[in-house]
Amino acid sequence: MDDVIADDEVRVVVFTGEGKSFIAGADIKEMDGCVGLDIVNYSRKGVEIFRKIELMTKPTIAAVNGYAFGGGFEFVLCTDIRFACSKAKFRLPEVTLGIVPGFNGTQRLPKCIGLKDLTRLRRRERRSSGRI
Repeated sequence: MDDVIADDEVRVVVFTGEGKSFIAGADIKEMDGCVGLDIVNYSRKGVEIFRKIELMTKPTIAAVNGYAFGGGFEFVLCTDIRFACSKAKFRLPEVTLGIVPGFNGTQRLPKCIGLKDLTRLRRRERRSSGRI
C-alpha cells in the first residue's frame, strides 16, 4: 500500500476481487485460541491498513463483484467510491457471534449509509437471523 501511495504515476486506485468474493473477510476459525493482546494486535493491523486507504489522497474505488463479508465489508467502507454488481453481498457476520467488527466498521457504516438506513438494516437482519 505504501508503494501505491508513494507512486506519482498512480492517479486512482481500484480494488476488486476474483471469483465469488470481493474480500471474504477473516477466517474466524483462524482466530480460535487467540486471546487478549493477540486479538488487539490483529485488529490494530487491520485498522492501520484501512486507515491508510481511507486517508489516501488518491481516489479509491471498490468494485465489488461478490461477497464482502466482515473485514471485506469494512474494507469497502474505507474507499471513496463504491460500485457493486448484482451478485454483491455485504455482511458483518461476526456480530451474530457476539464479536464487534474489528476494523472500525461500526464507525464507518453509519457515516456511509446514515443512521436511518442503519436502523432499518439492523431490524431486517434481526428478523432474518434473530441476532444483532
